[in-house]
Amino acid sequence: MNRIVRISFFLLLLIWCAGFSNSLFLNFGESQAAGLLLKPFYSPVCHQLHERSFSASSADFLVCARCSGIYIGALLISFISLFISGVKGKYIIPASLLLLADVAFTSFGIYSYSKTFAFFTGLLFGLALFPYILSSIENSLSKVTDEVK
Repeated sequence: MNRIVRISFFLLLLIWCAGFSNSLFLNFGESQAAGLLLKPFYSPVCHQLHERSFSASSADFLVCARCSGIYIGALLISFISLFISGVKGKYIIPASLLLLADVAFTSFGIYSYSKTFAFFTGLLFGLALFPYILSSIENSLSKVTDEVK
């Protein structure tokens, strides 16, 4: 059961990341219909500010650099979790604090926003968050299957 959950999460994250980075994988920009159709899927989870988003092939990613890092980090660790079952979410607090510090420091003007640093803090957060979520879901599913038996 856990294997199916891990494969499902990996595939969903792969589709999600391919969708927000449409300019790299699907080669259509926001000016085309497909890009316009995808943008609303990401607006509930990201502010989508042009100046804070990566761009490639003359099209912006549909999420900011920080959100790109979070999702790519989750995708990477979900791929690793397919082969290594002992991946744990024990770094969630330090990764969260680093991300929150970056947000606070840029919000209060202590330093200027950097797409690279925002991506890096997001990546660390995504790497730390996914195992925590995966573990919670797998534990819940194992309890449900135990109750059914």
